[in-house]
Amino acid sequence: MSIAQFFNLGAEHPWLFFALLSVCGVAFVNGRSDAPNSIATAISTRSIDPRWAIALVAVGNLGGAILIGYLSIATSVFGSVGNTLASIADLSGANIDQTLMLITFAMVSVILYSTASTFLGFPCSESNEIVGGITGAAIAFAAGSNLNWFSLVHWDAFGTTFLGMAVSLLVGFALGFALVKLIELICQRMTRNRTTRFFDIGQIVSSGLMSLMHGVQDGMKFMGIMLMILVGATGVSAKNLQGSEWLIYLVAFFMMLGTSLGGAKIIKTMGSGMAKLEKYQGFATDLAAFLGLSMASVLGWPVSTGQVKLASIMGAGATKGIRHVKWKAAGRVLITWVTTVPICLLLTFIFSIIAMQFM
Repeated sequence: MSIAQFFNLGAEHPWLFFALLSVCGVAFVNGRSDAPNSIATAISTRSIDPRWAIALVAVGNLGGAILIGYLSIATSVFGSVGNTLASIADLSGANIDQTLMLITFAMVSVILYSTASTFLGFPCSESNEIVGGITGAAIAFAAGSNLNWFSLVHWDAFGTTFLGMAVSLLVGFALGFALVKLIELICQRMTRNRTTRFFDIGQIVSSGLMSLMHGVQDGMKFMGIMLMILVGATGVSAKNLQGSEWLIYLVAFFMMLGTSLGGAKIIKTMGSGMAKLEKYQGFATDLAAFLGLSMASVLGWPVSTGQVKLASIMGAGATKGIRHVKWKAAGRVLITWVTTVPICLLLTFIFSIIAMQFM
C-alpha cells in the first residue's frame, strides 16, 4: 500500500490514522524502555560511554527492525513472532472501523502502561503488553457482539506467548550462568590486565548484537500489528501488501527515536540493581541474552528483551552464590511483568467497550 493509497483509505476510515499513530507510539516507548535493557550492563561496567552506548543501540534497533520488516514485505512472510501475535485474536467479524478502533485502543493501553512503568524505573515488556491489549480487544468485541466473551481468543497462540516467556527466563538464566563459568574456566590463568581490554571490546560487540536482535524480534512484533491493521483495513491477504515498505521505515524511525531517549532509572535497575557484575560477566549476560532472543525469534515466541536480560544477569550473579543475586529487586520486576497482561487486557477492554457504544 503506497502512501497515497493509505491517505485515500484513511480519508474514508479515519481510525486508520489513529491506528498507525498508536503503533508509532508503541514503537517509541518500546525503544525508550528496551534500550536500557540492551546497554545497562555495558554502561554499569564502564565498558562504553553512555552516549556512545545509546547511539550503538539506536543503530542496532533501527537496522534490525528495517531488515526484518523489509524481508517480511518482500517475501510476504511476516515472521513467526509477528504471525503469533496477529493470530491471537479473531477480529474477522468486525467491520473496518471496529477493527482499527480495537487495535488503536490495544496500542493506547500499551503506551499508558509502558510509560508508567518507565517512569517508575521498572523494565516493562511490550510483548506482554501487546498480548494483553490484543486479547482485551477480542474479548471486548465478543462482549459487544453478544458472543461468548472468550470465543474470539485463539488460546493456542495465547499459550505460545506464555510458553516463550517462561522458557526464555529459564534459558536466559542457564546461559548467563554457563557462559560465566565457561569464561572463568578459560581465563583462569590469564592476568586481569590481559582480559580487561578484551572484555571491554567484547561487551561493546555483544551489546551491539543484542540490540540488533532486539530490533529483529520487536520488528516482527510490529509487523504483526501492521499486518492486522492493513489486512483489516483492506481485506486483502498479506501477499498483496507490497509497496508498504514506507511503514517499516516510519515505525523503525520511532523505535530509534525512543531508543535515543532511554531511561536512566531502568539502566540503574538492570545494570546494578539485580547483581553487581564485572566486565566479563557483563559480556556473558549480553551474549546470553542475544542467544536467548535469537532462539525465541526462530521459534516464534514473542518475548521481552528485558525478561531475557534480567534472567541472564541473575544467572551470572548466581555464579558467585545465590546470595549475590538481589532477589528483592528481581521480585519487584517480575511482579510488574506478571501483572502486565491482565492490566493491559482490562484497559483495552474498558476503552473498547466504551467506544463501541458510539459506533
